[in-house]
Amino acid sequence: MASRLTQEEENYVRMSLLLTGISPRAVRALFDREFAPACLDSSMKKEYNKLKDLQKKRIISQSQMNLLIPRFPGK
Repeated sequence: MASRLTQEEENYVRMSLLLTGISPRAVRALFDREFAPACLDSSMKKEYNKLKDLQKKRIISQSQMNLLIPRFPGK
């Protein structure tokens, strides 16, 4: 027999589904509209120094930097 969720549990489930299901797709669509995928690589290389500065200031981490500009593209 299933028990009823409390309001707090229901809110948690809703927030979890929003963050893991809907939000990533919406962010990806917005990002692709703002930054054309065909030009993204050259844009990232152009802004490399700004990204390194953000990394030095600990605004972005090494793992985030690796995602933005992989050391070995295509692997």
